Amino acid sequence: MIVRNFNDPEVLQTTYRAHMGAVARMVMTSQFLESMEFLAYAMLPAGNVIEEHVDPVEEIYLIVKGGGLMKVGDEEREVREWDAVWIPVGQPPKRGDIIEYNSIVLAAQILGWGGQPERYAITPDVFEQIRANAQRAADENDLVLLNAGSSAGSEDFSARVVSECGSLLVHGVAVRPGHPVILGMMCRSDGHTRIPV
Repeated sequence: MIVRNFNDPEVLQTTYRAHMGAVARMVMTSQFLESMEFLAYAMLPAGNVIEEHVDPVEEIYLIVKGGGLMKVGDEEREVREWDAVWIPVGQPPKRGDIIEYNSIVLAAQILGWGGQPERYAITPDVFEQIRANAQRAADENDLVLLNAGSSAGSEDFSARVVSECGSLLVHGVAVRPGHPVILGMMCRSDGHTRIPV
């Protein structure tokens, strides 16, 4: 038997921002669970909205306090205290869609190691937007993991972003898969602090 309280220090240490509006904590992860990915809880401050997202696992939201409008797919419903809402696995991808799972897996690994991951929304392949979001991540965190755009394609801007915001140390290693990996250091906006990317 495993017992975890929502206020246990191990749970409080996992605090992270979920879907750009809620504060969430992991209660149990696949480190303990056999047939579930994780058990987490989130708090959505009054007036906040979480970004639209698709998760690769089914979820159950238990509304413990408050209420509001919840939208799942095309369906919208008012929810109130003590409602349990089952949310099916995200809509099946259409031909040509690329499903982004890397940040979910990386965030779970970071939590397992005692870190506090911060996932950001997917950024379009526009250099200025990637640079701005990477800079924001560098200003708000101790490590930045960019999980795309490291190849040599016309819209793979990660190496250029790292180079312009700090120093590009490595671009490519002799290992497959994963040979276009980037390692570097980014400067925070204060101009003095450098963090790994």
